[in-house]
Amino acid sequence: MDYLLTLSIIFIQPVLWLGIIKVLLNNKKRLSRERNSFNTAIYQNNFELKHFLLGFLLFGIFGSILSILVGTFISVPWIILYEVLLLLNIVLIPYRLFPIIIAGITTLITMIPSIFDYINDNFDSSIDLSMTANQNILFLISLIILISGLFWRHFVGRYNTPEISKNKRGNRVAGYLLNEMTVFPLLVLIPGDQLQKAISFWPTFMVGHQSFSLFLLPVLLSAKMKIFKNVPLKITKKIGNSIIKLGIFGFILTIVSYFFPIITLCSIGILIIVYLLILIRIKLQDLKSKKWFSDAVEGVSVIGVRPSTPADKMGVEIGDRIVEVNNKTVHNENEFYEAILSSPTFCRLKLINRNDRIKITESAIYNDSPNELGVVLFK
Repeated sequence: MDYLLTLSIIFIQPVLWLGIIKVLLNNKKRLSRERNSFNTAIYQNNFELKHFLLGFLLFGIFGSILSILVGTFISVPWIILYEVLLLLNIVLIPYRLFPIIIAGITTLITMIPSIFDYINDNFDSSIDLSMTANQNILFLISLIILISGLFWRHFVGRYNTPEISKNKRGNRVAGYLLNEMTVFPLLVLIPGDQLQKAISFWPTFMVGHQSFSLFLLPVLLSAKMKIFKNVPLKITKKIGNSIIKLGIFGFILTIVSYFFPIITLCSIGILIIVYLLILIRIKLQDLKSKKWFSDAVEGVSVIGVRPSTPADKMGVEIGDRIVEVNNKTVHNENEFYEAILSSPTFCRLKLINRNDRIKITESAIYNDSPNELGVVLFK
């Protein structure tokens, strides 16, 4: 029973509930933006909350298994400071500080012995304020980086709402805001009976001559970036793959640091800097690209594809330019829908993709809703 109570602590963590509130607000804001721009919601399901809950469950299980297998132990002061910084991040500067940076800042602050000496001297604290071995923090940051890469790779960029604006030449272009987050519980060990002194029911167990407590640490993952010239799903997979490799490199550094402890803090700094450089490099590549998602002179440009629709099943992608529908040339939205209505149960498309290659695809469409092909066009 004590262990169940301990595990249930995660559900009263303010980081978790503030994260859920933020996700619900993001969903409401997105739906409003879609209805204002396109007269309908492109993605009516709350995929933000779905991804949040899936991340909570899957990443929590995966991360906790790795953490316990390695035996990651974290001090109470590190946990408290980390959670305080996460709360400030969500409330005051949402998404502007990445969780990796927060973990690094927490580590730097906990390295200042004078802070804990002051607390011990001026407050009657029953909690041991000893520092955690830096190798544990290095592993923890590497694990968060790895899971952040999985989040980018498998969750972000799958639902993309176009935002219409004009570029410097005055042409209408579409941009895509990637804006998702999740909080997952990471099971870690706290050395000694620090928690039991503060909370009487908190269980401890012995490993050899050392006692430990279990704690579910809420870890925030966030992804926010605006893409103008690349297919979002391809960009997020690229970001995810790079960050996953960085996380694996972090594990290697962790192993090496046990033999050469002097490299530990330097390794933490390197991981944080490289993590930021990956995101900056991808963003700069997008800005330097010459291909916009712009309104077409010949044909109609696809700036969105609704999931599980005929267009999705036909393999229509963001950035494709539809030039023929049912063997009829189209130049604008009106001609596009007139051509669809000429064959209300079947559709044949001729498209030119972003690599200027022609592709032809066809599919049956909804007999009672021939307009619901599933593509989003410039209005």
